[in-house]
Amino acid sequence: MSNGLLRKHAWSLAAAGVALVLLLPRLASLLELGFVADDFAHLVEDRHQPWYFAQDHLYRPLRNATFRVLAALFGLEPVPYRLLVIAGFLTCLVLLFVFVRIQGVGLAGALSACVFAALHPRNQRVLYWFAAAQDIVVACAVLASLIGWSLFRQHASRAGYVLALVSFGVGLGFKEPAIVLPALLVIVDVHRLGADWRAVRTARFWRPYLGLLPVLGLYAAFVLLYPEGRLRQAEGGTSIYGVSTILQSLLALVRTLINLVLPFARPLALRDVTAPQLACAVLVLAAVVLLAVWTRTRRAWGAAAAWVLVASVPTSVFARTNNGDQYLFLPMLGIAFGLAWSLDALFRSNTWARALGCAVLMLQAFFGARYLAQAHEEWRAAGELVQRTLESARVLPSPETLSTLVVVDLPHMNGRAPVLNNGLKGALMSVGFPPSLSLEVNHQRPGTDPAQEALVQGLLACPAEPVGPAPRRTFIWAHGALLERTGACADQRVQEDEKRRALAWVKS
Repeated sequence: MSNGLLRKHAWSLAAAGVALVLLLPRLASLLELGFVADDFAHLVEDRHQPWYFAQDHLYRPLRNATFRVLAALFGLEPVPYRLLVIAGFLTCLVLLFVFVRIQGVGLAGALSACVFAALHPRNQRVLYWFAAAQDIVVACAVLASLIGWSLFRQHASRAGYVLALVSFGVGLGFKEPAIVLPALLVIVDVHRLGADWRAVRTARFWRPYLGLLPVLGLYAAFVLLYPEGRLRQAEGGTSIYGVSTILQSLLALVRTLINLVLPFARPLALRDVTAPQLACAVLVLAAVVLLAVWTRTRRAWGAAAAWVLVASVPTSVFARTNNGDQYLFLPMLGIAFGLAWSLDALFRSNTWARALGCAVLMLQAFFGARYLAQAHEEWRAAGELVQRTLESARVLPSPETLSTLVVVDLPHMNGRAPVLNNGLKGALMSVGFPPSLSLEVNHQRPGTDPAQEALVQGLLACPAEPVGPAPRRTFIWAHGALLERTGACADQRVQEDEKRRALAWVKS
């Protein structure tokens, strides 16, 4: 790189250098983390099912097949899986850089977009939870498709067109939100046309989109033919997935947008939003509008806003009350697209604005890395709780004779990190428990409900007598250990509590 180029891009390169120094330790810290929750469901419990099946009954055949292959190759050794996440995340950043460059953004703007995306605080789930890394794959597929489509539009590249279609298929096979890609292609096309936007009225503009129909047709066929799919499941139960009403979808969309504009807050439900947070969200949006006007990038920010809204729709409609940060990853890339244009204009100016842009990027990177470091401790502790629980379960006598396991006081979350909610059965199977095992699990914590405190204390008061092989056994979770309380005393207390507080129990 010439000295002239270095001087020209000194501010953006400085911000990128700081971000890289902050990012590498965060990525290295992934190697310290163990498996939690859904990791066990996908890697252990689903392993005995057809390649396309998963316990969540969602329409993700390529994801499910990939989990089977990885489990066969690596077993339950976390490090190879973490290395795959690191490689996927870095690939996503490279694809983001290439995409915005192809759209006409300069080097400074492309680097700025990558700095913003690399250390975005809400990346904590896609980085630290292997089961959520599928969102990284979907983002890579979407960006690769956008790159291929742009090459086709700009240079009539057939290879680019094929890349766009294949990447679309891969994204759909990993997760349903990739269904928004056709809309994102339209957004990018209209942005590229600029003043010539009236071309959208011609058949020539829309003809290439016909190539997406076979991909959509194949996916629709899988949805219709998948007998265990979520849409064929009875409503009710404990599932967080299902088609929401229009009002529920709008509220979920608002919740997503609030979380996007308040990235340094913990994941917020609408009922949790305070007046100061709402005021802060309004100020952030006002700052974005001012930035767009100041840098004359209103058209780019219009495309970015459309991207964010479109990418947020699938989870708003289908994920109900689930407020996972992984759902923000693809919409967040839309914000990165808008920032790329604004900061590129900022860094091209010969004013104090370049230093301001560099300082803002550095601050965002620093506080983003700090947020991720704090979240990492919660994920590390959750993994350690899981390992201690499994060590306790591993020494239980005759696990193969069990038909029903009752577990009380098992933690559902450790801060932002799930522990053993959906993955308990798979985790127990990994230490010798039978696949036919039925579970009755109580995730309530004693401090949240006096009735829960009474249940726990009552079970602890039951005699801890040695038991031989029994089909139904009762345990209390305490600091990572399973304390056995099998017997008539515990059975009576559990049955009474299940009648009084049916919603406190999950049976599977």
